[in-house]
Amino acid sequence: MSNKNFDEALNEFFVKLRERDNKHMAENFENLGMNVWDISFGRKFVKIIRGNSVYAFVELGSGDIYKPASWRAPAKHVRGNIFNSDPLVGTDIYGVNYLK
Repeated sequence: MSNKNFDEALNEFFVKLRERDNKHMAENFENLGMNVWDISFGRKFVKIIRGNSVYAFVELGSGDIYKPASWRAPAKHVRGNIFNSDPLVGTDIYGVNYLK
């Protein structure tokens, strides 16, 4: 864990996700434009939304990243953490990684 607080780490994670996505869209789908990203805060989780779907859930406080199981709920197992030195570990351009 680093000495960042949750809001700073979440913001850094969100910015890096958008930057990676914007780069991918510009290189591969220049005629489509950029995706719209949003954040929604719940009681236990932050929902990261890309377009019309949930990209990831982030647990409040711990910063654990979960793959979405549905629009309203995360899958069971942690895939990464926003406090890691590289917060994008456990994610790729298409979403949160499946378990291996």
